Amino acid sequence: MARKHHEEHELELSPAQQVKLQAASLSQDEEINLIIDYVSQLDVVTGGDASLGERHLPSLGSEALDAVIQRLTEMLKQPQVFRDNGYGTRHVSLFRAAAHALDPRAIPLLKQFESQQGGWVAAFAKQARLTIEQQTSYPPLP
Repeated sequence: MARKHHEEHELELSPAQQVKLQAASLSQDEEINLIIDYVSQLDVVTGGDASLGERHLPSLGSEALDAVIQRLTEMLKQPQVFRDNGYGTRHVSLFRAAAHALDPRAIPLLKQFESQQGGWVAAFAKQARLTIEQQTSYPPLP
């Protein structure tokens, strides 16, 4: 009975937990790429997803932050239509990862998202930028 309960529990892992479990067996570079790929493709950011992107990525060191900066740079190069249609959510976890790390290299990129995007994407970019500039803690997701 205990074994069956354990197997059922394993099947109930959230997608973020599954990614973290999969990442545990990878090299650090592969883990970073897996997590960034995962959080960059989200249409909805949940608490587990946010934790994976904003807390776990910065804990992996400067290589992870380099990869976050690179992905944000790539996202800025996307045609505006792609950035307006669903990609905004995909930016949020990366904004939050840079903000939690208080990485000043993200500031110029965040300013570009603020000026080129409208609405809530610009608001999240601004919030991340101000967090970095003021060296404060980033507010949790609601």
